[in-house]
Amino acid sequence: MTVFTIIWLGLAGACVGSFLNVVIYRMPRQCKSIVRPKRSFCPHCRTSIAWYDNIPIASWILLRTKCRHCSAPISVRYTIVEALTAAMFALVGIWFLDATTIVLVEQWHWGLVACYVWIISAMIAASFIDLELTIIPDEITLSGIVIGPVLAVIFPEIHSRFASVFPYGDIISSPRMIALLGSIAGMLAGAGAIYGIRQFGTLLFRKEAMGLGDVKFMAMVGAIVGWEGTLLSILIACVVGSVFGIALRVLKGTRYVPFGPYLSIGAVLTIFFQEELIQFLLHDYPKLLS
Repeated sequence: MTVFTIIWLGLAGACVGSFLNVVIYRMPRQCKSIVRPKRSFCPHCRTSIAWYDNIPIASWILLRTKCRHCSAPISVRYTIVEALTAAMFALVGIWFLDATTIVLVEQWHWGLVACYVWIISAMIAASFIDLELTIIPDEITLSGIVIGPVLAVIFPEIHSRFASVFPYGDIISSPRMIALLGSIAGMLAGAGAIYGIRQFGTLLFRKEAMGLGDVKFMAMVGAIVGWEGTLLSILIACVVGSVFGIALRVLKGTRYVPFGPYLSIGAVLTIFFQEELIQFLLHDYPKLLS
């Protein structure tokens, strides 16, 4: 049953990834709706795509990467998004569901899965839009800033780490209220840290170093991963972004690198390895230096 659950999550992820492709293509193009027309269409010949040509991952392979009607190439990005979302959904299930439970799973485990698959889906859509157009739509981030605290109240266990260090537990004892405060703390930490980096970079390079979309993006992420997870995500993003940024500058002469994808990488690593990363940074790494 556990294997079945993981497979089910993977298939659900592939379907969500197919929808994310619609979001990635239509949302930044203000003249298009993500729900109308209801059926997907070829961006080259504008022909509606039949359901049997719109099966996640499989249709791209069966059609040999070309549109059935006009033979125009189908971007590999569609399959990458579907496969990536499927893999992330399955990995979240493996990580946060009780592997010893055959039929019934603790409700809060499912709450963690719901929160994490939502934020990962939002990050995937925002990252691919950022890679293509160097923007992060407000429709994703602002809605996420609202949804994140709501999820924290519904599933307070997502901020259980914040509850363990909350200094006013004798005054505010409600786990849901503490989780809400943890979510807000994460939002403020994410927005504040990225805004500070943005202002410092602007002063240093004498031009806008980062868009406000990244500020709102990290506020959305912070609502789920909390303030510690937010700061850790940003640290990882800066390290990974610096490495890839230097490589792209040397190899391709690229001067501007979207930061959203690196923030997503940092947040995903934090979701899965926060305890291990904090242990390494605060304890193991200082020992190596000494």
